[in-house]
Amino acid sequence: MTTHSFIRTSLCAALILAGCASPQPPRIKPSVDTGPKRQLDLARAFETGSDLRRAIYLYQMIATDNTRSPVTIEATRKAAVLTGSVRNPERSDSLSLQWFKKYLSLPITPAERENAELCISLLDRVLTQQRHGMYYAAKADSLQEVIRHLGTALVSQSQRVLELERETRNANAEVKRMKDIDVRLSQSRRRR
Repeated sequence: MTTHSFIRTSLCAALILAGCASPQPPRIKPSVDTGPKRQLDLARAFETGSDLRRAIYLYQMIATDNTRSPVTIEATRKAAVLTGSVRNPERSDSLSLQWFKKYLSLPITPAERENAELCISLLDRVLTQQRHGMYYAAKADSLQEVIRHLGTALVSQSQRVLELERETRNANAEVKRMKDIDVRLSQSRRRR
């Protein structure tokens, strides 16, 4: 898989994930305890103001409340969506996946369940692609290191071959010179 197709797959999954969020939050029935409701309103205000870090923190804080209230359900959904959002600079697909799984354990409508299951499926695929991408990147780095090593070894071996060829030429020239000397000596002995 090429880097470009990995990036395209990740971007498509992120866009689909962003579409998994329900356009309107579920209706919240007024309750006696207004603390979580006030926190939810504050989290929405942070989200609207693009302070996603604080919004996610508040949504997660509300969602960790083990009640099955509508406020907890909405906070869990928002924590799941915003944690994996491309707008989130501290985006974490694996954490988003955990929040979506928690969201599935809550009493939600069949349509919301279907959307959450689709998001979980897409996040699983994205995480699998990321793992494959990291694996192939590590393999590519390893192969580049081998190529660099082989290139260095090849240059070294080429230099050694050139040295041996030069030595061979010198040795051949020396043998020829010695042969010429031997021929001259033989000729001079015969003349005597």
